[in-house]
Amino acid sequence: MSQDPDLLRRLLLDSISTFCVLFRHALMLAGAEVGTHKRDVIARSREVFGIDTAAFEILLDVREGQRKPRDFEPVDTLSAFLKGIAQVIDAVDQLAK
Repeated sequence: MSQDPDLLRRLLLDSISTFCVLFRHALMLAGAEVGTHKRDVIARSREVFGIDTAAFEILLDVREGQRKPRDFEPVDTLSAFLKGIAQVIDAVDQLAK
């Protein structure tokens, strides 16, 4: 893992939009109604897939200027982010069975 917390923050902030798109499509595969706004997708993912959305909401807050990038700890956020992604992957995998 990088020893540069700012680089890790940037990676997380750059990837949140992509995962919102992927989650939206996972929700559609699950037959869930979902809007196009990132926050709607994250909230619906919490409802449908049971993910903890705190890390995703923090990243959206920073992207929307409601928080500063230095207001979150990147290693902990990455851990929660990856856990949520893994839960969605597992859910989609179960749909395919």
